[in-house]
Amino acid sequence: MDSEQSPHHFLAQLAGDWAGKAKLWLEPDVLADESPVRGSIQLILDGRFAIFMYQGSVEGELQLGMFTFGYNTQLDRYEASWVDTFHNN
Repeated sequence: MDSEQSPHHFLAQLAGDWAGKAKLWLEPDVLADESPVRGSIQLILDGRFAIFMYQGSVEGELQLGMFTFGYNTQLDRYEASWVDTFHNN
């Protein structure tokens, strides 16, 4: 696989500032909340991982989060974890 098709090259392409819309469902087919979300993706640990620091809101209350992701070369798959204030309040 050439370096421009490598999983780490893909992570590098995601780096930068992002904005979008977050939607929250607490039960099937019932949209509980929809709000703008903004964040920034930065490469860390020599480009092996990326971290997405973001903020949005749920029912008008500020929510902050951190999402880390990278590529597991032994299992040949992307893996991720996150923490946020919505799940830890």
